Amino acid sequence: MKSIRMSGVVVFALAMAASSFQAGAADRDRAERWDTTLQARFTGSETLSFDNGASAKLSSSTGFGFGFAYNFDARRAVGFDFAWNNINYSGSATPSGGGAPQAISGTAYAGSMLVNGTYHFFDGPFTPYVTGALGFTYTDTGVPAGVGTGCWWYPWYGYVCGPVTYTKTSTDFTYGVGAGLRWDVTAGFFLRAGVQQQWMTVGAASGTPSFVIGRFDLGFKF
Repeated sequence: MKSIRMSGVVVFALAMAASSFQAGAADRDRAERWDTTLQARFTGSETLSFDNGASAKLSSSTGFGFGFAYNFDARRAVGFDFAWNNINYSGSATPSGGGAPQAISGTAYAGSMLVNGTYHFFDGPFTPYVTGALGFTYTDTGVPAGVGTGCWWYPWYGYVCGPVTYTKTSTDFTYGVGAGLRWDVTAGFFLRAGVQQQWMTVGAASGTPSFVIGRFDLGFKF
């Protein structure tokens, strides 16, 4: 009899917990609401090959981003992401007239703007998702591309002009796919973690360079 009463208490507790979770889920509904996110992004290392035997090994890096999206219903959302990071690299440059390659190293800056579509598998507050994105990435390689003149206002000195080294930049088409998990913690706050595979159509590179990106988002709904 005691075990029966205990079983009844357990069943009642589970029923109350399920009821509470479902009530909370209704409060955390994302349908027809806007999301905004603050993002930490972790990009894995990658080696790129270029024309004439040049190469670059990109170190793993940590970047940041922000984004916003509109949830048409509990499962479908469309939005924009903006991300940037600094990437240390080493590699080799091949002399145009022949000869031994020259070792190089430096830091590149990359900034991306991507439009994305996301599908959540469940209506509830905890759900896996898949996403696809496309857009553009601006890269400043840090490689000198010429010398010009620039002018600045300095403290105490005033207006000063002098030589400036310009660096090679490019803007490349970018696209990717990803998957992860989302948890709508409260009516106005959610967490999201996922992994993305991202490709860039870098003109001088052999093939289409790709990068694995892990991300963790702090999100807010309104």
